[in-house]
Amino acid sequence: MSETLEKCVSPVCYEKFEPSGLDIKPKRYCSDGCKLDVYALRRVAKLLDGKSDSVKLDVLKASR
Repeated sequence: MSETLEKCVSPVCYEKFEPSGLDIKPKRYCSDGCKLDVYALRRVAKLLDGKSDSVKLDVLKASR
């Protein structure tokens, strides 16, 4: 009995999980943490859009 595992759609996660959810809205992330990480990455990308590479690197290197 081989069940197919789904890969988390987060670009920084490589976990696999059992498919679940409705067929019209299947589960895409392995955890709520991964879902929040993707949301944060999208927000940062939107905020940094149009900024110079040096500003982007400064923001990404900042430890607060």
